[in-house]
Amino acid sequence: MTISKQLLKLAGVLTFSVALFQAVITSVPSWARYFGAWEQVASKLWLLYLTGFFVALVFALFGFYALSGAGIIKRLPLLRSGLVIIGVLFTLRGLFLVLELLINAGILQGSMIIPTRELVSSSVSLIIGLFYLIGTIGNWSNLPLKIKNAL
Repeated sequence: MTISKQLLKLAGVLTFSVALFQAVITSVPSWARYFGAWEQVASKLWLLYLTGFFVALVFALFGFYALSGAGIIKRLPLLRSGLVIIGVLFTLRGLFLVLELLINAGILQGSMIIPTRELVSSSVSLIIGLFYLIGTIGNWSNLPLKIKNAL
């Protein structure tokens, strides 16, 4: 297995871990609040479950795309585009780490010190995003544009 496929496989495993983490924190409203759920959402249990588990499902879908790109499961539709978009989303979220570190260092002015959980979240997002992008670029020629013999 090439390094590109290994990066995509690792991105998939990490993304499934994020989906599981999202499902766990959604299950406990006080944890959801701690990790940033809005009070309007966290106070209505049905809305917390609806949004939290929906986000967990989206992360799980992202994980399946990574595993598909690594060739572990069947090829999913729009695989190239999906992997690039997912990688860009995670990377953009992860780039907040730079701003957060500058605020915590006092170089940029912010209204408060950024909590450690936000720094960890940004770091994890950046790592996952780079795994997606580097894995996709390195495996680009093995990701055909069309599904052959779809039916």
